[in-house]
Amino acid sequence: EQPPATTTPRTRRPVDPLVASLTRIDDASPNNVQTVKAPFIGEIPADGNLALLVPAAAIAVLGFIFSIVVAFNSKDAIVQELSQVTIPEMKYTPTVVEEGTCRGLCSTQEGDLEGMRGFMESLAR
Repeated sequence: EQPPATTTPRTRRPVDPLVASLTRIDDASPNNVQTVKAPFIGEIPADGNLALLVPAAAIAVLGFIFSIVVAFNSKDAIVQELSQVTIPEMKYTPTVVEEGTCRGLCSTQEGDLEGMRGFMESLAR
C-alpha cells in the first residue's frame, strides 16, 4: 500500500506589482461585448469602435500613397542631390617604425612604482 498523499497548503508570497500586472489574465472581452472579425486586423468590438477605425485606417493608407507620389514626383531632386555626394579618396601610407620611440602608452615600471609610492605616502600623512 502507498502512504496517503499529503497536500501542503501553498502560501502566496507577495508579487511585484509590475510582474502581477504583466502576468494577469483578463477576460477576452470585457462585459461580453460582441466582436466582429475584420480582415487584416482581427477581432474588434462591434460597439461602434469600427466607426473610429475606418477613418483612421483610410487616412493612414492615403498618407502612405501620397508619400509615394511625392517621392516619385521629386525623384529628379533626390537623384541630383545624391549625385553630388563625393566619396573621399583614401590613400594608404605605411607606418614607419623608428627604433627607440614610443608608439602608445609609454611608461616605465620604476616610474609608475615611484608615483604610486608618493601618492600612498601623501595619503598616510
